[in-house]
Parts: sequence; C-alpha cells; structure tokens
Amino acid sequence: HSPRLVDLGLGAASGLAAGVALWAIYQAFVLTSVGVAAPITAVVSGVIPVILDSVTGSPPSRLAATGIVMGMASLILAAWSPGTADLNRGIALAAFAGLAFAAMLLLGAETSAESGLWPLVAQRSVAGALVAAAGLALGNELLPRDTSVKRTAAIGGVFGTLGVGAIYIGFQRATTATVGAVAVAGSMYPAVTVALRWVFDGERLRWWQVVGLAGSLVGVALIAGG
Repeated sequence: HSPRLVDLGLGAASGLAAGVALWAIYQAFVLTSVGVAAPITAVVSGVIPVILDSVTGSPPSRLAATGIVMGMASLILAAWSPGTADLNRGIALAAFAGLAFAAMLLLGAETSAESGLWPLVAQRSVAGALVAAAGLALGNELLPRDTSVKRTAAIGGVFGTLGVGAIYIGFQRATTATVGAVAVAGSMYPAVTVALRWVFDGERLRWWQVVGLAGSLVGVALIAGG
C-alpha cells in the first residue's frame, strides 16, 4: 500500500488525540478506579460517532441501532464497579478521555483503504512521542526499572496496537452508515477486560457484570448483523 500524505496527516492527528486521551484516562484511573473510568470513557467514545452519523444523515440500521443501545448499556453493567477517591474529577477526566478517543476514531475513519495501516504507524509514533514528552516534562522515567512492568507494558502495547489496527481496517471497509457501529464495537474493550480478569485472575463477578457481559455479546452480534 502507498499511503497518501493526507492519510498520514490524519493518522498523525489521531495520534495527538490518542496521546491526550491516554493522559486523561490514566489520570481518571488514579482518581477513581478502572471500573468507574473505563466504561464512561468507552461509552462516550462509542456514542459520539453514532450521534455524528445520525446528524449527517447516515444513521445505522434498526438492527444495528438496537445492538448499539444494548451494547452501550451492557458495557456499563459489565465494567462498572464502585469507586472512591475524587469521584467527580475522575468522571470528568474519563468523559474528556472519551471525547479525545472519539476524535481519534473519527480521524482514523477518514483514512483511505489504499493507505492500509500506514496511518496507524503515524498515529502510534505521534502518540508515543507525545506521551514520552509529557512524562519527561513531569520528571518521570521513560522506562520503568521493574522488568515485569516493562514486560507487561510491552505486551499491552502490542495488543493495543493490534486492536486499533483492527478498528482502522474496519473503518476503511465500512460504509458511511456503519462507521458509528464500528466505533461502538471497538469500544467494548472494558467488557473484555472484565472477562479476562475473571478467567485469569479469578476475580469474582457481580451479577450485573454477568448480565452485562452477555448483553455485550448480543449487542456486538446485532451490530454485525445490521
């Protein structure tokens, strides 16, 4: 694939949005908890593209719309867990992170299929540089000293890049009416995180989380069928 300059520019711009979103969501994690911040961020980042689709005259089909509503409601149930600390500020930062992630997704949706994953390379490069610069400005070390933390971060980076790459491919192959549906399906990651923690860490699931996980699967299936 030979990327156009405009596609690389869109990828770089989405990298700026991604860097801001990462800063905001990690701050929200510190102030509240992953269980509080993650679903708020995911819902905001998933709903904004759907709203824009509807406003621009390209609403999703009824089946997909049903899946979107079910998916978003189920996501909150699956990922929500009570938090403490500075709740109001944490929620505000989580919502802001969702807006930034939505900007990242919408910019990625504008890239052409011919560009392949080159815009993703630009995005990851810019986002990484932005986060590194912010860390240095705050006096933090770029690399943690703990080997296990380095390993975990590297593995997370690989899977995070694969996930964003899959979303890019989905956007590039989506029709105008399904861009919002792709964004919602890609925003289901908190539900997956809850399921993985249950499988590998033995974390006890609350009844509403079980309902939410089941609803998330049905919601994604409806989106795919729509």
